[in-house]
Amino acid sequence: MSVRIAVGGREVGHATGAAAGGHPLLGVAWLCEQLARRENGGLRAGDLVITGGLTAAFALEPGVTAEAVFDRDTTVSVTRAAV
Repeated sequence: MSVRIAVGGREVGHATGAAAGGHPLLGVAWLCEQLARRENGGLRAGDLVITGGLTAAFALEPGVTAEAVFDRDTTVSVTRAAV
């Protein structure tokens, strides 16, 4: 998976899944192993795991739109409300 991030129409970051140790699920597998070693450890149905981002975080000023394009064909955008 690849991602390109633009803020206000200017590209501010790009990365691939390899930047997350090869695949984000590898981190989840590691977490499961670590938690399983603890008393009453492990993940349970409904637990939320956030694996992190592929790029650094970027500031989003009021009224500005951020857009992420994944694998060149899936786009997600958000605009911060103007104050």
